[in-house]
Amino acid sequence: MTGRAVGEPMGARMAEGFEMRWLAPVSLSTQALLRRYYRPQHLAPLCLQCENHGMNYACPPTGRDMAALLASYDQIRLYAARLPLPPALARADTGAYFAQGMVAFNRRLLAEEAASPGSLAIAPGQCVCCERCARGDHLPCRHPDSLRYSLDAFLLEIAQMSAELFDTEIRWYNDQPPEFLTMMGGLLLPFAAAQPHAQGENGTGTANQ
Repeated sequence: MTGRAVGEPMGARMAEGFEMRWLAPVSLSTQALLRRYYRPQHLAPLCLQCENHGMNYACPPTGRDMAALLASYDQIRLYAARLPLPPALARADTGAYFAQGMVAFNRRLLAEEAASPGSLAIAPGQCVCCERCARGDHLPCRHPDSLRYSLDAFLLEIAQMSAELFDTEIRWYNDQPPEFLTMMGGLLLPFAAAQPHAQGENGTGTANQ
């Protein structure tokens, strides 16, 4: 999670010329999140099919009880953004393009984390701190202080979350690139610091808790 100073304003253009289209954040309790979206029996086998499984320290298996980690915080503030894709983007280039978007997404998450003592950011995908994760070479993480777990590592139904909480669907590259890719991450807030956000105030919505 490298780059220039943290703090990415909404709609800020990235150096590559595209624009992150941020959606209004949504907050809910971690208990509500676990009850509604935690599906380890269904999702853990699917993670085995991902190329990042066991190859990136932000991804499964983490060696931690991820449900317990979520439950150790009071609330989660979820962030989502649409990453427009160029119509001519080749399938082989989609992963690298998504990784560029994650750098900007993570920059904003880390800024939010720095502004909320005791909070913990959750990234929208695999860690992109290094060009090649040391885990693939059976080496310790080179930047453990910068590592933030992927939202996928918590075995949550992200497509369902995107549809229900942000009213947007997760799209994939089929024969043609989709109009956009959806990125989702979050900020875990400790019990003393979690504060409800009224709809419309600071552009944040609050889900039922």
